[in-house]
Amino acid sequence: MKNVLLLILGVFTFLGCEKSNNGFKEVYAEIEVKSSGANGQLDNATLELTSQNPQTFFAVGAHGANSPMKGKSSVYSMPIGSNLTYNLYIMEGLQFRAWSDVTFKIVVGNKVKLVKKYNKGDLNCMEYGNIIVD
Repeated sequence: MKNVLLLILGVFTFLGCEKSNNGFKEVYAEIEVKSSGANGQLDNATLELTSQNPQTFFAVGAHGANSPMKGKSSVYSMPIGSNLTYNLYIMEGLQFRAWSDVTFKIVVGNKVKLVKKYNKGDLNCMEYGNIIVD
């Protein structure tokens, strides 16, 4: 009986504990573009992420010729507390205008930290900011 109780306690302890992340979390960016662009490669949607410590750059993007599509950047293991700067933009030809419905996401660990959605025809489709890996 004592062994059964210890086994049950061990199972609950194992299942109830969060796994250690050793001070790092996986970070990546995603993009989803719903339709192709009339200007081919001149239609561009990009999300860039940079960090100074450790120095890192990664990005995900699409252009009108390869849309519709979903894309994902490389996955990086970043120290908790890292300050990431993001820069996103959509260009239709030479204007910051959405040629398609576009969704950008930044994922830290298993949580979506940032979602930005633009609809076809939206103007001034550019933004930058910071997120903290936590």
